[in-house]
Amino acid sequence: MPDLGLAANNPDPTNANSPDMELALLIKVMQEASAIAMECWERGVKAEVKTDFHNIRTEADERVEEFLRLQFRKHYPSYTLLGEETGGTPSQLMIVWDPIDGTNAFERGMEDWCISMARIVGGIPTVGVIAMPAKRMPEIYYASLGYGAFLVEPH
Repeated sequence: MPDLGLAANNPDPTNANSPDMELALLIKVMQEASAIAMECWERGVKAEVKTDFHNIRTEADERVEEFLRLQFRKHYPSYTLLGEETGGTPSQLMIVWDPIDGTNAFERGMEDWCISMARIVGGIPTVGVIAMPAKRMPEIYYASLGYGAFLVEPH
């Protein structure tokens, strides 16, 4: 298991609720979501207008949204899920995400977009991951309440 730069650098694999184990899982989910988004981005996608020309949705928004919803439902069954495209009802335990944050840049073939997610407990963001797969050097940032924010080091 890679060192995620957290206090528990040797996570106990029997403790699936440790910060390292949770972040490793979320980073993996975001890497897989990034692959879906990049497949769409590299072939070019057309956007559909949601409300006005600044508020658009692409096939990648829909595909990444569905992938993340399935993954989060599997790993966080007691949490409310709120995706940008399909919405949801806020609660004390939530997973929120934006499948393509910066859809206008995505649709134009620019690198300045990301996939973002957060775990919210009692209105407080406790874990977050942002993946920026289109960068020349793809980046994933993660943060956990009480541990700080970090960049996943490329291998």
